[in-house]
Amino acid sequence: MTQAQLSEKSGLSQSTIAQIESGRNQATRYATRLARPLNVTVAWLLDGDEPDGQIRWSPEPQRVDGKEEYLFLDLVEPVINPETNDLEWDLSHPQALRLHWTFFAAHKVKPENCRLLINWGTMEEPYLFHEDWFVVDVARTEIRTGIMAFMHARSDYYVRNVIVNPDGSTRLEYFNSRHPPFDFEPQMAEKVLRPIGTVIYRSTRPTFSETFKNLSKLKIR
Repeated sequence: MTQAQLSEKSGLSQSTIAQIESGRNQATRYATRLARPLNVTVAWLLDGDEPDGQIRWSPEPQRVDGKEEYLFLDLVEPVINPETNDLEWDLSHPQALRLHWTFFAAHKVKPENCRLLINWGTMEEPYLFHEDWFVVDVARTEIRTGIMAFMHARSDYYVRNVIVNPDGSTRLEYFNSRHPPFDFEPQMAEKVLRPIGTVIYRSTRPTFSETFKNLSKLKIR
């Protein structure tokens, strides 16, 4: 493929592609736009983590026994629409996480109900460190014992360990023991909290976030 052909397929200028190829331009923000026309993954393009020829973008997902073998989750941020008060999802990075179909089967979740988020801050250590990634099932928003994600009124999101007691009272615990838990009287948590969903998966930062070294710059406040 010539530089002119890649320019046409990616939407980048030919001069930008020439600079990337020569090493004069090393900005990772072009990786997604280049990966598709080159038929490689973003991870392989950035770091060479995946051997060439094994994992590639494909217009049609590979299928095994009638199932899509690999599915991709977009990296998103939840926001509250101020006009409708509905929960919406802002796209931060398309197809950021690749998961095998057995992941969804094992967790008994539907892929369309899963959202990939980033933890910002240290309040949840050691369960979630700063810039760790986690997946929530947005179909399970009833407040239950387990790890759940919630929205603040100002549209920031956070993760807490939830304990629902037999009397109906609810405790939100920080994983960091330096912070005391917060208790709700029976039936009050349902009136005050806005759950995003149940956390079903987490990944430490070196596994994925390091692949996208400039990813934190995409976060808009």
